Amino acid sequence: MIVWISGLSCSGKSTIVKNIVESQNKNFGDIVIKEGTLVEPTKYFNCIQFEDFTVIGGRYYSDQTNPGSDRIFAGADRFKDFIIQEYNNHKNFLIEGSRFFRKEVLDWLVSEYELKIFHIETDKSIIEERSKDRNGWWDKQRTDRRTDNELKKFDKILNDNILKQYITVYENNTMEDSKSITKNILKILLDKTC
Repeated sequence: MIVWISGLSCSGKSTIVKNIVESQNKNFGDIVIKEGTLVEPTKYFNCIQFEDFTVIGGRYYSDQTNPGSDRIFAGADRFKDFIIQEYNNHKNFLIEGSRFFRKEVLDWLVSEYELKIFHIETDKSIIEERSKDRNGWWDKQRTDRRTDNELKKFDKILNDNILKQYITVYENNTMEDSKSITKNILKILLDKTC
């Protein structure tokens, strides 16, 4: 299965994935053993592989902003090739970000694979606050027009008659929201009943 977390920049997607990755670590007092293995199954696609799932975009062990698919420097065709090659080699994939989150890619995925999309919505004022705190490249380029264009792109996908059956929308305005979303997605990745 492919689990995809989507949402506006600064909606909390990376924090959720970092929480999922960290939940797999083993803690022994001051010592933390990272259970995930950094792998690069194909050029351009760094991943963190766990027993039950593989995270596409392997930068979650760093403090880097935008560690997900937005940092993968490959086009949609290479992404498709990666999925074709690697899908059967992993129990589940987890990906977040907008890099390949396009209607034509999602249509292809649902026609060929099992896909669940978790769309994260966050109040605009909270997104603006997070953006100022994070102060990354995209945050410095943020304008109302860019945000409106992002929203239009997501609305087209969220309201698509075929794709909407694969989408669950979550509100993510607080750390409690983030923890709850993390727990729900982790249950799916670990194949636990909710």
